Amino acid sequence: MSRLLITVFFIVLSFQVYSGGSYFPVKIVEIGNNEDEFKLVAEVVGIFNYDSSGCKAITITGNYDAEKWKSYVNLISLNIHLESLHILEQTSQSQRTINFGYIGAGLKKYGECVYKSKGLFHSEQGVFSIYTRI
Repeated sequence: MSRLLITVFFIVLSFQVYSGGSYFPVKIVEIGNNEDEFKLVAEVVGIFNYDSSGCKAITITGNYDAEKWKSYVNLISLNIHLESLHILEQTSQSQRTINFGYIGAGLKKYGECVYKSKGLFHSEQGVFSIYTRI
């Protein structure tokens, strides 16, 4: 298991170097999901570095796009996506902060401080969103 985590960590790290990405600390204020979609509201702790909007809170809706990620199973799968949501739910319940990040164009802006994700994965650094193929 630890070997798998190390492998995933280096894959995530290499994708960040290759396609850009970052993370920032957030406090999950609200989170909900069903089998198809999720929605979360996060208070940004510090600087929101995804774009120049300066959002203090962000709303992210999304789903796991199985067709899009079928060739990325070592990075993201339905199980990894659901585990990532579970981590965010636990963080919300404990009122702790967590790093939330993105790889490449990991979020798509749909409104003022409103974004869409096509899948989530996690590593030791936090939970990451992915929207477009890398």
